[in-house]
Amino acid sequence: MLKNCSFSHSKPEQVIFNFLKNEYPDTIYQYKEKRYPFKCDFYIPSKDLFIEYNGYWAHGGHFFNENDEKDVEKLKS
Repeated sequence: MLKNCSFSHSKPEQVIFNFLKNEYPDTIYQYKEKRYPFKCDFYIPSKDLFIEYNGYWAHGGHFFNENDEKDVEKLKS
C-alpha cells in the first residue's frame, strides 16, 4: 500500500468510482452520515444510494449477515 499510495483506496475502487462518476456525476467517494453509520465507498445523492465495494481482505471476507451469530457478536464487540 505504501509503494502504490493506496492507503485510502484500491485500484478497483478507483475504476468503480470513475464509472459511477461518468454515469452519475453527483457520486461521492467515502461518504458517511447518520443513516449509514460507516464510511461507505460510494454514495449517489440523486438516487439516495449507498454502495459498498468489499473487494479488500480487511473488509472481513463477506457481507454482514444478521442471521450469523458470529457476525452479530462481532458487531456487538
